[in-house]
Amino acid sequence: MPNSKEHALKGGISGGVLIAGYDIYSQIKVIQNDPTVNFDVSRLIGKTFLGITLGCIAGILPDLLEPAYHPHHRKLFHSKCAGVLLLSGGLNLNKLKISSDGKKLIACLLTGYLSHLYLDSQTEMGLPNY
Repeated sequence: MPNSKEHALKGGISGGVLIAGYDIYSQIKVIQNDPTVNFDVSRLIGKTFLGITLGCIAGILPDLLEPAYHPHHRKLFHSKCAGVLLLSGGLNLNKLKISSDGKKLIACLLTGYLSHLYLDSQTEMGLPNY
């Protein structure tokens, strides 16, 4: 059964990879339009660190909302329903009237949270349907 360290690690990896991918893609697009612009590695490192941090926090969030006092602690925040709602929200981020950076940060949080649900779904107990 995954513990909080594993949830934080996997959430951090997922958030970091996601935002690093976004940043690499956006920097390459800028460079394609203006070859005089250099790739900014320090920006990539900073954004990746932020993605890791947000992913770590979101990776342990289900257990903060529903503490694991016993093996059957999984309720609404650990459910397939929560996963579907979060995934649906993530797929509709472009409809939000917030900045592109804000959407990317929300995506890091969603990815970290969903990594927690995925890890828990792989255990013998799985996730409840509700």
